[in-house]
Amino acid sequence: MAKQQTTVLAHEYATISREEILARLQDRALAIVDVSLVGMRVMHVDWMTGWTQSIAQTGLAGGVNDYHFTGPYRDEIMDLKMLLISLPISARTIQLAIGTVALVFTLSYFRSTWRTARTDRSELLALGTLCAISLLPIYHRVYDATILTIALAWILSELNGANWRFALTMLVPLTIFVIPFDVVGSAAKRVEFIAQISQTDWWQSILAPHYAWGLFAGTAFLLGALGRQAAMNRGDHRAFTYQIYRAMMRPRELWEADVIAFAEQWEEWKQASDYIDYTDMIEIALREIDIAPNDPKIGFFDETQDFTPLELALVRKWGDSMEYIVLAGWPVQFLPPTGPLVEEALCKALTRDVEGVPARALAAEHLAAIALQTGRAKYKACPSIHRNRRARSGPISSHPRQARTNGRVATL
Repeated sequence: MAKQQTTVLAHEYATISREEILARLQDRALAIVDVSLVGMRVMHVDWMTGWTQSIAQTGLAGGVNDYHFTGPYRDEIMDLKMLLISLPISARTIQLAIGTVALVFTLSYFRSTWRTARTDRSELLALGTLCAISLLPIYHRVYDATILTIALAWILSELNGANWRFALTMLVPLTIFVIPFDVVGSAAKRVEFIAQISQTDWWQSILAPHYAWGLFAGTAFLLGALGRQAAMNRGDHRAFTYQIYRAMMRPRELWEADVIAFAEQWEEWKQASDYIDYTDMIEIALREIDIAPNDPKIGFFDETQDFTPLELALVRKWGDSMEYIVLAGWPVQFLPPTGPLVEEALCKALTRDVEGVPARALAAEHLAAIALQTGRAKYKACPSIHRNRRARSGPISSHPRQARTNGRVATL
């Protein structure tokens, strides 16, 4: 009978969504709690008083939850109070310090996650950081550190990402939790020297709260990675806006201050490194090249629905020297996703405001991945060819694509 019920439940959960499963499990858990509380209330069981008295007794001198040097199991406690209990300050001051640190960490967390682009990795990092912060202000023992496996999952996923240095650094405080909590006690029973030094003040103040040190350092590193990610997202947004404004030929005096600041640094780096980007190529051609390469008499421009105002300006300029121009395009175009990567990029597209019009744009990491998958040379930063062009004499030649026998393009 039990096996049959299990089969029915398995079939039931297999036919519903993940969200529905979580909602049902939550409802059943709440129902169990409600029944338990109502039952104790009906039976006149004063469970709250008994619970608070039991907690108070465990915190007495020599109790299992005693933070002071008299606590036999204090080295298993990992919250922030363990780092402050040995200081010559009052209990109220300790509570104030813990509350201040928790508040600063929480505000830093929300500042870094507010309006930040969401990806699978960023959500792992945000959730892992929140779990680490939640362990700091109130009583927790080392077995509660299992919740940090969420942070460990982010570390493993980020080893090939932009924050891989933070991920590797984060492994250092996490290795502390690999040390068995009873290793010192076991060694002290066998070695007299370890038994003696483990009772000294410096040992109890610095080494005994090693789990608390690991948690505090790990939380700080996670917040650092979260802040770095937020800064990268802000930089990506400025770079995205910078390219849009250039493509739309928007006057620079109408740009936002942060976009102008990004543009100045980006253009300074390009000049120092002797590089230009794709938009530079179009701007240079529009500014310096009056006639299309090889002086064609007929210009055929396809997919013009995708042309930017900057590209259309170049078409008009070159079209003045042609006898005919043909513009081909789609008034309304619907393109299905070409693969799992593009489908994920569309599902997680970001909504941005472009001159008062909401527009959906692919996230920077998806654009980079799609560009790498496509493999076009124009998606890479190119050497400053316009400087080399001035050193050459004669007309600029334009070579067609070199195609392989299977039809794939070998070079541009």
